[in-house]
Amino acid sequence: MKDFFKDIDNYVFRAKKIFTVFMVLYSVLCGILAIVCFVAKNVWLGFLVIFLCVLIVIVAEVMFNLLLTHYIDVKLIRNKLYEENNDDLEKFIKND
Repeated sequence: MKDFFKDIDNYVFRAKKIFTVFMVLYSVLCGILAIVCFVAKNVWLGFLVIFLCVLIVIVAEVMFNLLLTHYIDVKLIRNKLYEENNDDLEKFIKND
C-alpha cells in the first residue's frame, strides 16, 4: 500500500515549486505588458495591468496554499487510518 501512496503523493512535493515558477513567469509577462503600455503612452492601462497582476498573484497564492493545506490534511488523515508514518510531511507541519 505504501508504494501506491508514494506514487500519488509525489505531486505535493513538487507542486509548490511548479506554482512558484508559473507565478514568476506570469509576473514577468505582466511586467512586459505594462512596459509596452507605458511606452505606447497608455499610462493608465499600464498601472491597471500592474495592479491586476499583483492582485491575481496574491489571490492565486492564497488559493493555492489553501488547496495544498487541504491536500496535506487529507494525506495526514489517510496516513493515520492506514497506520503509515508522516515523516515525509515534517516540512509542512509546524509545531509552534
